Amino acid sequence: MTSQKNKFLFSLLLISLYFLMEKHNFIEATWLLRPIVYCLAFLSASGNICALSGAILEKASIIQYQVTILMFMIVLCDVVAVSIVLIMAIGKRMTLTAIAPELLLSQKKFESILGPFWIYLLAILFHMTAAGMMCIIGVNKRYIAYLGDKNGFYAEQKRRLEEPPVEIFPQKDA
Repeated sequence: MTSQKNKFLFSLLLISLYFLMEKHNFIEATWLLRPIVYCLAFLSASGNICALSGAILEKASIIQYQVTILMFMIVLCDVVAVSIVLIMAIGKRMTLTAIAPELLLSQKKFESILGPFWIYLLAILFHMTAAGMMCIIGVNKRYIAYLGDKNGFYAEQKRRLEEPPVEIFPQKDA
């Protein structure tokens, strides 16, 4: 229960951070990034609700929904991180990669806070976010396995209780 509360608070912190950055003009393309943030917040909230209700009801199938959502978000984070790396690698050689960062974010503001390697830090941040979500998937998979073992144990106990007792009579010698 505490981990779900922590995930919820962390999600709220990230959303607040985004809107704070938007308010102070760190984000240039709000028309593009705001719907993405709303979509990711909805997916995160849906996954947290699925995990919480699955843990309360002890239903592995409900928890599996959060695992699926997290896998999608991992792929998304890694695609963004690889895109950032490609933008850095190609740099000024292509017009699109030269202007892409300044179309989305205020380079001067990020550079004033994070230094000249801010875009590298952004790529690392996305990779670390994906790694954190992989850890959550690992915890969920272990809990799903625990529920499977628990349900199997109780099913075996129930089967044993429902079986009629077998009495063995000694055979008579002739």
